[in-house]
Formats: sequence, structure tokens, C-alpha cells
Amino acid sequence: CLARLHLQSLGRGMIRQSLELQVARNTKGAVVEMLDKLCDCVVFLDSDLKVSEPAPKLASLLHTGRRLEGTDILQLVQEEDRGRLETALRSASGSHQFVSMSDAYNVSL
Repeated sequence: CLARLHLQSLGRGMIRQSLELQVARNTKGAVVEMLDKLCDCVVFLDSDLKVSEPAPKLASLLHTGRRLEGTDILQLVQEEDRGRLETALRSASGSHQFVSMSDAYNVSL
């Protein structure tokens, strides 16, 4: 009887986690779709500021046919903009906050 209750509780926990994961995926999808309409390109970076997902619009903007996954984003930005962009991205990644596009993302490629 006790084992059965434990399994039921475990099952509910797994279902809740699955639903939360689905909500997170749907939210990410909605945000990406909105940003995709507002911005020239949307780029996902890992903690090392390397491109972590395919970025075909960025590749097109750079007039390159190569895949950009694993590329350090700072190497794609003009030298005079690198420090400002790196500071803004690193400060935002630690706090999970958005950075003002005018402060960080208006850079020359």
C-alpha cells in the first residue's frame, strides 16, 4: 500500500515535470518567433559565448555558407564592439535577465 502511494506520487511528479518542460519549450518557441520578426537574426549562445544552435540568418548576414555552431560570437563582431558586447552578455547570463538591445546588441559585424 505504501509502495503504491509512493509510485503514484512519483508518477504525478514526473507528469508535472513533463508539463513544465513542455511549457518552457512553448514559451521559448513563442519568444524566438517574436524576436525572429523583430530582429535581423536570433542567435543562441552557450556559457562560453559560442553559437550553440544553427544560425542561418546570421550566416546569411555575414555572407558565409559555413555553419556557425561552436563559433565565438565575439570573433564575429568588430573589435571596437567586443568589450561592450562581452560585458553585457556575461552580466545578463549570470542573472538570467535580458540586456537592452540598444546597450549590447547594436554592434557591427
